[in-house]
Amino acid sequence: MTEATVYPPTLTELRALSEQESLECTEEELVTVQECFYYTMNAYAAIETLPEPRLDVKYPRTAGPLPSGEDNPYNAWFAKCDVQSAESGALKDKTIGISENIGLAEIAMSPSVLLGDYVPEYDATVVTRILSEGGNIIGKTANSSTSGSGFVENPHDKTRLAGTGDSGSAALVSGGQLDMAVGLDHGGSLRIASSWTGLVGLKPTYGLVPYTGIIASEVTLDHVGPMAKTVSDCATLLQVLSGTDNSLDPRQPTTLESINFTGKLEESIDDCRIGLLEEAFDCADEEVAKLVKKAARKLKSKTTEIDSVSVPDHVHGRAIWGCIFLQGSVKTLTEGKGIGDGFKGYYPGSLHDALTATLGTESSKLPAMSKTVYLTAKYVNQETSNKFYCKAQNLSLKLKAAYDQALEKYDVLVMPTVPFTAPTYTSQNNMTSGDYFNGMEMVTNTSPFNCTGHPALTINTGSIDGLPVGMMLVGRHFDEELLLRLAKTFEGVRDQKEEDMEIAPNED
Repeated sequence: MTEATVYPPTLTELRALSEQESLECTEEELVTVQECFYYTMNAYAAIETLPEPRLDVKYPRTAGPLPSGEDNPYNAWFAKCDVQSAESGALKDKTIGISENIGLAEIAMSPSVLLGDYVPEYDATVVTRILSEGGNIIGKTANSSTSGSGFVENPHDKTRLAGTGDSGSAALVSGGQLDMAVGLDHGGSLRIASSWTGLVGLKPTYGLVPYTGIIASEVTLDHVGPMAKTVSDCATLLQVLSGTDNSLDPRQPTTLESINFTGKLEESIDDCRIGLLEEAFDCADEEVAKLVKKAARKLKSKTTEIDSVSVPDHVHGRAIWGCIFLQGSVKTLTEGKGIGDGFKGYYPGSLHDALTATLGTESSKLPAMSKTVYLTAKYVNQETSNKFYCKAQNLSLKLKAAYDQALEKYDVLVMPTVPFTAPTYTSQNNMTSGDYFNGMEMVTNTSPFNCTGHPALTINTGSIDGLPVGMMLVGRHFDEELLLRLAKTFEGVRDQKEEDMEIAPNED
């Protein structure tokens, strides 16, 4: 018999475990458990010998030197590389960066202290799809929470944040170092970074783009999507990334129709009905709200209707998301080892092993904000178990229904992406409660749609004191095609002055 990696427990160990779990086992029961364990041990020994299926790695690559100084503008690179790809395709000659948490074989996963020197042996599905379409992946991007060289700088003002998560991708695309990037969005990261750096960023409908081979945050909130300077590039990258992953990702529906995101960008939006979400404007800074409303009005001549709409439940969206994310993400990290459990799909076992080896031994090195989230979630889980997580998940169903009702009358909901422009940054080691509060405020309009799964696109509307401001378009599930078409139309009228257009300025 092959030696098992799970060894039979001693009676002392079983007795202690029984007491820990309040089982009050008798000595006779403990002996029975010990005897039965040999059958269990044989099953684990058998599993140990079986070959494990892995995600494909189709193209060779080489890791580059860790960038520093002038080679790392904006502190935005985590790792450089050179990955070969197909000789032709929709992304041929496009330089692309991917978020640090996306699996790229033979390239370090992330600078997080919890992952140490972990290098995955697999490519995430989005990586394989990019390479198969000729895309040139030249590196992994950092974010302001984990960047070893400090916060990622905003190309529009280096004293300002480029975002939190996906700030590296945003800075490098905005600063001209990349054509496109693939970012993650659990509460708004991709959209916030795109908004603050003047990009087009799209959080797709939940499950449209497979999350396979990416470090999970909270399985019900995880999204991955494109970031680019133009709507056309964003649509092209989405076309490559989207589609079914053959049941490897539980986030995806069992059937997923192919959608043409690039073929209808130039079509008219004359029949589109636009609703300005009142609660989302109410929470924004006055100048931001005015600029986004002014931008939305530029679509008036192209549409049959543009009006205000109220979704009262929107004001509760951030709280609903917060309960799900806080408790769910920490459980996914500590118990699910960055993967989660309880689903049919692909489990990166080596990622699990890496986190298992470092959790508890390296946790003290986490940034102050990560420790804050971790301790808060652990305390809530200890005191209330899953009570609030369960209620928040149920309330997210109600929130989705509220947006769906508004989207029966309107084709698209419009709002500021972030309530304020990019703030100045604070040292990672001197995070304050004010930084935490600002972090929660910035996801006010983005996070609800991670709960409900609606597609949400941000596009630049202009700037305030040189700092970009994003307008967010939210649509029905799997209606990214309309969001992209509307955004493409806005690109064409964005720089026109209202007095030069066939519309009269409205009052703010």
